[in-house]
Amino acid sequence: MGTVVELLQAASKLDHVDRLELVSSLLEEMDPKPHYVSDDEARKRLDDLVSGQVQSLPEADFWRACGRD
Repeated sequence: MGTVVELLQAASKLDHVDRLELVSSLLEEMDPKPHYVSDDEARKRLDDLVSGQVQSLPEADFWRACGRD
């Protein structure tokens, strides 16, 4: 196996979809309990945000709530 730098260089040559699949796969391995959201749920959440039914929060607050501040 190559170094991280070599892996990053190889990954940078992948097309957009393959890079997204790689990132998704790596993230799933990091979290033993991934949080899946259906397309319908994502659309509903976006609609709620656009309609003003729910309000967004600042990015810093989001990361703090995730424990990554």
